[in-house]
Amino acid sequence: MVPPIPFPTTGRETAAVRAAAVVVGLVLLVVGVVLDRTGWWGWAGELTDASVLVTALVVLAVAGLLTRVDAVWARRAGAVGAVVAGAAAAVLLVDGIADGLPGPAAGVLLVGTAAVVIAAVALAVGPPPRRRPLAGAALAVGLLAVAIVAGTVVDAPTRTTTDAPVTEAPVAATAGTVRWTYPVGGPVADVVPVRGGVAVLRGPDGPRTDAPFDRPRNDSDDDERGDEIVALDGTTGTPRWTFRHGRQRVDALVPSPGGGVLAVSHVLPDGGALVTVLDTSTGVTRFTVTTSTRRGALQLTDRVLTVLDARGTAAGDSSRDEEIYGLVAYRLDDGARAWTWDPPPGCALGVPWSPTLGPPGRWTLATRTVGVTPVDCGTDRVLTGLDEGTGGVRWTAPGVPRVTADGSTVAVEPTLTALPDGGSVLVGGSPAQVVDAATGATRPVPGLGEFDLGAVRPGPVRALALTDGEPRRSIDARTGSLVPLPAEAPGECSTPQGAVAVTDTATLRLCGVGAGFGLRLDAGPVLPLDLGPPALTGSDSTRDTLLYRRSEYVIVPAPGALVVATTRTDPATVVGVA
Repeated sequence: MVPPIPFPTTGRETAAVRAAAVVVGLVLLVVGVVLDRTGWWGWAGELTDASVLVTALVVLAVAGLLTRVDAVWARRAGAVGAVVAGAAAAVLLVDGIADGLPGPAAGVLLVGTAAVVIAAVALAVGPPPRRRPLAGAALAVGLLAVAIVAGTVVDAPTRTTTDAPVTEAPVAATAGTVRWTYPVGGPVADVVPVRGGVAVLRGPDGPRTDAPFDRPRNDSDDDERGDEIVALDGTTGTPRWTFRHGRQRVDALVPSPGGGVLAVSHVLPDGGALVTVLDTSTGVTRFTVTTSTRRGALQLTDRVLTVLDARGTAAGDSSRDEEIYGLVAYRLDDGARAWTWDPPPGCALGVPWSPTLGPPGRWTLATRTVGVTPVDCGTDRVLTGLDEGTGGVRWTAPGVPRVTADGSTVAVEPTLTALPDGGSVLVGGSPAQVVDAATGATRPVPGLGEFDLGAVRPGPVRALALTDGEPRRSIDARTGSLVPLPAEAPGECSTPQGAVAVTDTATLRLCGVGAGFGLRLDAGPVLPLDLGPPALTGSDSTRDTLLYRRSEYVIVPAPGALVVATTRTDPATVVGVA
């Protein structure tokens, strides 16, 4: 028989336990500060809720120390201060947990706050002798309950699953009939292909700005809910799982080339990013990675996630020191570090030239076996192909010059993106070029100007060449040649009112048809689509969106269906066509 746990029975022993609880609580407060990975309470800057939390924690710590003083007045004053400061800190911590992304610090701070408050009150009041064992047990049970609750809710995204299995199906290449529709329940912010179908991002405001953390806050249900990702089966449109992180907005949504993994990036208040790697079959989180900059978190091959990692600072051309960056790769199966890489002497990885190359949320590099990274070396930008398994350099190839022949700095960041076959990379510029991801061999794209490269989305679609801002040709990655798009049918399907996607077998046009939308495959008839009613607000076409390169429309050739959506409707409907 297990003997009962002995509780203190004398006044001195009980007081020692309560005093020890205060010390434990204070230690936990310190540990919580050390564990903070997000900077979400903001140690510097103007007065915010975060600063209020810091103040409350400091007052709580001082109050806890007062309860260790022998004077009765000090213990009582400490107890009152602990209750007031602890209540304020608890409210802010719970709100932070509901907001999402607090990290493990919030749970530790909650337990530490509870320990200090409970022990401080116990020291000030003091139970009668016959109830001291009960008081000790209540203290232990209370702290255990707070610890369990904090551990279950802190940093745990909300995920739901259904029993719908993954339906393996080939990527759809026809657009004959509407196979399924999915009501999003709000504006759609993005759609990307994943294993067995697509992942749809539902956001309170639909499109994203380039500062997603500085979102407007209100009391609406949508704002409280935050962004949510739902995986849909491509053949049936059945939801398989959902995922969200509190009230946070997703900054970028990037699938691996094979579609088995989805990287979800959230911006942290300190300017970094939290990247959650999801298994697209089940929605289960494989691992998370915290980065120091939101721009360096989205390079995926089929085996590794590569992120930009700060290495320190160096004196720059201006009065400010410049960050020095390297690369760290994590294995997608277990999140373990696979390798690290630093640029050669005289070269640098700058934030604008990180693997994401520009504002997040835009599809960039995702070759199947090689990570392609641009490196600034003097006046040139050099592309470097890194083996996904070892991080070793496979090849280097000239990129777009950083400085022109007359000494002027190139101000526009050229587009650098992996092409759908997973074996080549397209580099925008003058001239543009296609780079073989396996060998580094380059092929020019004659006739493509510096600003003529259109959007390249995930999925088996070609890059488009623009003329006066409108798609007129597609780019054949195998030859580097420009292929004219088939002529549009007059009046019935107008590209300026929609979008174009070109696969190796067909040209797809999403267009405005009367008050609705329609989809045309090559020169066939227009298939009417109901994508939802027009959005009353938030339909400004100049806003940046997660639907890649300021495009408000998307056509995704995915396993099981061609999936169509737009940010211009609210509530939106995602349609699967086959």
